[in-house]
Amino acid sequence: MPTIVETLTIQCRAGTIPSVLAVLEPFVRETDAGCWVAEIGLLNRIIVMRVAANGEREAFQPPALPWPEEAVVEVEQDLWRVVGDAILSPGDYGPVYEFRCYDIFKDDVSEVERLFRDALPKRLPYSPLLTAMVALDDSARFCHVWPYRSLEERASLRREAVAAALWPPKGMATLLETMRSEIYLAASFSAYL
Repeated sequence: MPTIVETLTIQCRAGTIPSVLAVLEPFVRETDAGCWVAEIGLLNRIIVMRVAANGEREAFQPPALPWPEEAVVEVEQDLWRVVGDAILSPGDYGPVYEFRCYDIFKDDVSEVERLFRDALPKRLPYSPLLTAMVALDDSARFCHVWPYRSLEERASLRREAVAAALWPPKGMATLLETMRSEIYLAASFSAYL
C-alpha cells in the first residue's frame, strides 16, 4: 500500500503568521506533523504536512481551528502519494526546507517519477530527501522536499551535485510545464525541525 501524505497550505494576511501558528500548534503536535513558514517565495504561507494513517486517502480535516477572523486568506488541502519509500521519520534535519514543485505534462507523470527515482541514489549522498510525492488529484503535480542546515549549505550541496552531473535528473526538464522552488523554515513545534 502506498504511503499517502497530506498537506494543508495556509495563505495568511501579512503580519498574522504568529497568531495562525498559535492556533496550529496543538494540532501539529497532536498529529506529529511537519509545519513550515515561507521564507523565500510566496510569503505569508504556512505548510502543514503529515503522513496519513493506514494509507487513508480522504483529505484530513483539522479540528475546527479558531483562525483569527482576519488572518487567513485561503486554505488548500492536497493528498499526495509518496514516490517509493522516500519519506524521513520526524526529526531534526533543517531548519531550512526547500519545496520544489512541478506541473508536469499530463502523460509524463510516470516518466518523471521514474527519472527521479533513477537519479536519486546518486543525489542522496549530498543531502537527505524528506519526501518526493505525486498529487493524487488530476493536476499532474510532482513535489520533492529537501532539508538543509542553512541556505549556504543548500547552495553548496546543490552546486556540487550539479557539477558532478548527478542532478537534476537527466531528461526530466523537458517533461515539466512549470517549476517552483520555495524556501520554508520549520516552526519551533514542527515534528520536522
